Amino acid sequence: MFLRKLQVQTSAKQLDIHVRTAQRWSDNMFIKRKKTGRSSILHEEHKQVILEYIDENPSAALEQSKKEENNIRSSPFPRLSTKNYLELEELEPEQIYVIPNFLNAKECESVITYFTKHLPPKENTSTRPKKGEAFRNNDRQAMEDAQVATELWKLLEPIVQEPLRVNKRPIGLNSNIRIYRYRKGHSFGPHYDDSVQDKHTGLWTEWTLLVYLNQDMLGGETVFFPDRKTDPPIVVKPQRGMALLHRHGTHCLLHEAKQVLQGEKWVLRSDVVVG
Repeated sequence: MFLRKLQVQTSAKQLDIHVRTAQRWSDNMFIKRKKTGRSSILHEEHKQVILEYIDENPSAALEQSKKEENNIRSSPFPRLSTKNYLELEELEPEQIYVIPNFLNAKECESVITYFTKHLPPKENTSTRPKKGEAFRNNDRQAMEDAQVATELWKLLEPIVQEPLRVNKRPIGLNSNIRIYRYRKGHSFGPHYDDSVQDKHTGLWTEWTLLVYLNQDMLGGETVFFPDRKTDPPIVVKPQRGMALLHRHGTHCLLHEAKQVLQGEKWVLRSDVVVG
């Protein structure tokens, strides 16, 4: 057994990231969250590094990474059509918005098929969260793809420019595209999403983008807990093709993904970059 360092983007050149660097990143984020008065519950999605114990040859891991990267490059992402009927619905001022039918049924199915075939979500092998992290057991995968981010932004930009312009102007999407698969029994406990720096522009993100790719499941709601304790939770039930935008970073509301009781839940994820 040995400790393998695996970059989420599956780039072979990025496999050799030092473990102490990742740990230092985690520790700094934990301290930063404590200083801002937020809960210490964090999640690992933006750490960019997964640390896992596996019993295999390091060269085999590197070779597998190269195969995955080549597979993605040779397989174009599904085409997304322009839609003139999209409307932004406000659930919480300057905090939570949804866009029904952001993707149509065919596009949702194509995206699921794409990831299932070319970049399947990796099963979560963790048995318990580390200190300061929320419980999470869903499968997930990620890829660096600026073109996909651009195509998604073309759909979003016309209707989110003003509503999302709280402090800074939204200018695009993070090229780190993620896919989540929640199977029966999977959930993501109460947590905050942190702002991250876009590797291409050097700018920071301020909004989480989730796109629900199916709805044939029981459970799996996204639940937000307002800062005002007297206000009831805001519950978002997954609808196929619906986009959910919620503010993150220092203004993020505590939220969770409820347990899937039946079926599977597929979610596409990115972040809105502001500048």
